[in-house]
Amino acid sequence: MGLKSNDRFLLFWSLLGAVGMLTIWHLPWRFQVNDDEIMMWLVSGAYTGKPESFAVFLHPVLSWGFAKLYTVAPAVKWYPACWFLTMFLGYLGYERLIWSRAIENMQAQVWSLFALCILVHFLFFLQFSAVSAFAISAGLANRFGRDSSETLQVFRFYFTDLLLLIGFLIRPEILFLSLAAYLVLSLLVVRNSGAIKRLVIPALILVLGYGVSKWYTEKYDLGEFQRINTLRSQVFDHPMLQLYKDEFKNADPDLYHFANGLMDFGRERDLVGKLEVWKSNLDARRTEKFSAEFLIHSLTFYLYHGRFFALLMAAFLLFAFAANRKRGLLALVLLILGLLFLAPFYLIKVQIYVLVFLVYFSFSLIHSDMELRIKVPLVTVFVFLSGLLMYHLSSFMQSFQNVMPGDPIRKELRSLYERGTRPVYLIEPGNVTGNLYFDRPLNFKKLGWPTLLDDRTPDWENPLGAYLVDSATYSGNREYFESFAQRPSIEGWVLLVPKR
Repeated sequence: MGLKSNDRFLLFWSLLGAVGMLTIWHLPWRFQVNDDEIMMWLVSGAYTGKPESFAVFLHPVLSWGFAKLYTVAPAVKWYPACWFLTMFLGYLGYERLIWSRAIENMQAQVWSLFALCILVHFLFFLQFSAVSAFAISAGLANRFGRDSSETLQVFRFYFTDLLLLIGFLIRPEILFLSLAAYLVLSLLVVRNSGAIKRLVIPALILVLGYGVSKWYTEKYDLGEFQRINTLRSQVFDHPMLQLYKDEFKNADPDLYHFANGLMDFGRERDLVGKLEVWKSNLDARRTEKFSAEFLIHSLTFYLYHGRFFALLMAAFLLFAFAANRKRGLLALVLLILGLLFLAPFYLIKVQIYVLVFLVYFSFSLIHSDMELRIKVPLVTVFVFLSGLLMYHLSSFMQSFQNVMPGDPIRKELRSLYERGTRPVYLIEPGNVTGNLYFDRPLNFKKLGWPTLLDDRTPDWENPLGAYLVDSATYSGNREYFESFAQRPSIEGWVLLVPKR
């Protein structure tokens, strides 16, 4: 079995993953969505001036833990470090499973390289849903991939089940969706009703975790805050809005601007009422697009800028069919049917494709044959993946060139602050705030759900403040800012202040 015959296999791939993780940590990696940025600012105290223990999307236990860590050691980058560590633990979970399975050596090397590619990609494009999905899929794979001859103890907690717990705390919904997918695949693909017993511990984590969350929100009277933010998310991520938002540009300009991330709760006090009306109207229209075209539109819309991930998915599908064609094809069909059914009701974005892919990846791994049923040149597959990974890493190395400098923004924000203009809202597509991730305190706010915390804003702050908007966002949403006057600013930006 070569390397796989002893611990050198596990040591080699573990070290390779560690090198990849440390390399990316020192590159200008970025959060893929604004929610990660803002949650980090909240729990670190950068946004409101003190660490907040409730970050809406995270489980309250985790956000409370982050707040305590930032209180004790505010200079440490706890939030992203936790995401990096969780990804690495998930990767180790996969490598342990690959190492323990009695599959042919070269096949094991290819599986490991796929796991490394996934790790590297989602460390650079960090996203809390993807981090959760990676940890949970690794935990479920280790739970379901154990030797069938091992006596099954329904309530036995394995060490790798910690990955399920961590993944749940990061994004609770991911564990629920993963368990539902594994249940369907186990019953319809493997036809093993006994697999339900393996879901007992994960289900207990889910039930108890949600119980603690509900207790916390009720104890600290956060139920209404959570309801409003859930409503905001349901409207903003509504498939009828995000996939077809240009249709609303003239019909409902306010909704169009909302879809572009302009969500100033402080300026538009009636926005909560609008959200309820918008959701009702959008829900009434979603069945108009109930077709395969809806899913295809979603796929092409969200993977256009994720070509590496799309190519990795395609390469893995071919490999999975070679490992077990019948089960691989049936599992894929069921997952696609699930997406087709959910597409009009949920925005099928990159995070969802990541979750589905990782479920498919882990399920294929635990049901792969010892030898490939379809003979393919594994060395060729290994070389192709290596080349793809090296090309991807080389593009990461050039990422410093694509990050806009943060110092001019800091200088502008400081100047506005000194002139008494506050709060200042920074509105940009995401390539600027990367340089401001760890500023404490922030000299600006961002539009979105955290502005619901503005009731803590000091009375002396101007409720209107000013907007520093990147020119591209401004040009597409001029009507939204019609009550503001332009002032000179740095190149590529528009400074807007209230008209006197």
